[in-house]
Amino acid sequence: MIQLQTITGLFNTKTHAQKAVQFLLGSGFMAEHIGISEQESPQEADKKDTDHTTEEQQTGRFLSSLFGSTDEVGSSTTVQVESGGNASYISVTRVTVQVQTSIETDQAVDLLKRARAVSVSKGA
Repeated sequence: MIQLQTITGLFNTKTHAQKAVQFLLGSGFMAEHIGISEQESPQEADKKDTDHTTEEQQTGRFLSSLFGSTDEVGSSTTVQVESGGNASYISVTRVTVQVQTSIETDQAVDLLKRARAVSVSKGA
């Protein structure tokens, strides 16, 4: 069985993440090996999440902060940024691509960076 490695790029905007997907597809990566998704900031989610108790909302956010949320096409993360003692949240769109070779790895990393990824990491 072929061992796939996952390359992950984090983007500040959905537009840049979508551009990364276009770059990957245009370079021959298979759509089923590419994932993209985004998550709202906790403040936006709280406005929409009126059916759950405060405890349920906090528990969900806590678990998401530990493990991230995952669906069929990828996962996304909300990052807490502290500045001058004040915490704020930013939404981060995550693009993942599964690769088989070191050449594909280098190409995927280059394409994610070209699309303005703020962070690119290699996983197992």
